[in-house]
Amino acid sequence: MAKDNYVTIIGPPRSGTTWLFRYLRGHPDVFVPFIKEINWFNIATGLANENQIANIKARYEEIRDNRAARGLDLGEQGQERKERYEMQTDADFRAFFEKRVEGDMPYFDISPGYSGLDVAGFARLHATFPKAKVVILLRNKPDRAWSVVHHVKKRRFPEADRAFVISYLSNAQDGPMTKLLSEIYATVTTVFDPSRVLCLYTEELFAPKTQQITLDRLSDFVGVPSHPVGDFEFSANRGSYAQMPWSFRKEATLKGAADYTWAQTHMGYLPPAWEKDYGRFLVPQS
Repeated sequence: MAKDNYVTIIGPPRSGTTWLFRYLRGHPDVFVPFIKEINWFNIATGLANENQIANIKARYEEIRDNRAARGLDLGEQGQERKERYEMQTDADFRAFFEKRVEGDMPYFDISPGYSGLDVAGFARLHATFPKAKVVILLRNKPDRAWSVVHHVKKRRFPEADRAFVISYLSNAQDGPMTKLLSEIYATVTTVFDPSRVLCLYTEELFAPKTQQITLDRLSDFVGVPSHPVGDFEFSANRGSYAQMPWSFRKEATLKGAADYTWAQTHMGYLPPAWEKDYGRFLVPQS
């Protein structure tokens, strides 16, 4: 039976969680399920959106039906999807990992939706995994928000113009323009000792000079040997978007002002992208 080496990566949507999921799937000393976003705690606590809930059933049925049509059983990935679909309790969720992980190997739950959990949600996570560790990815607010704009337009409003999507997100409660990283960290550390929480800058995952150093910090945090990024297929951030309007960058930076001062204090420095926007919009001009 797996020991209590659960690790969750929560850092909010469009912060690099998919990149880390793909990298960690190739790490020989950790376990990462086929399912990237299990979304147990946010769905169980009523904080998930309709798409996240519907996806649980849809993905299971898709794999089940496709494999049945070819005369195949569910396979490993299909079995994971089945168990997730049938999951009813926190004990079921823990058992999902325990049956798949042996010994001391850390096991990861990469669900960006957990960034929306409140104190009670993280307390429930802690009760299920008393020795859990939490990784929060920190991405410069305007860049993350602009990535969300493109993602939401593609997935939810393909026919809408970008201005509509920007307005929609700007007014969404706890959306990418309003949710603060400093608030997420404060909520997590209300439940977890800060020594069990690691913050990493997303920008440093994608920068060649800092990429391996950042991954080594993560490996050290979870207690496994370093795994070289090497020729990892997704070692570069391949996202490409239309140019961000200056007004959007300014608005997002101003709404995230508290994050810049918090990150400077907590991390001890700001990456170049953060520093640039901080200097542009938050430092008084003489």
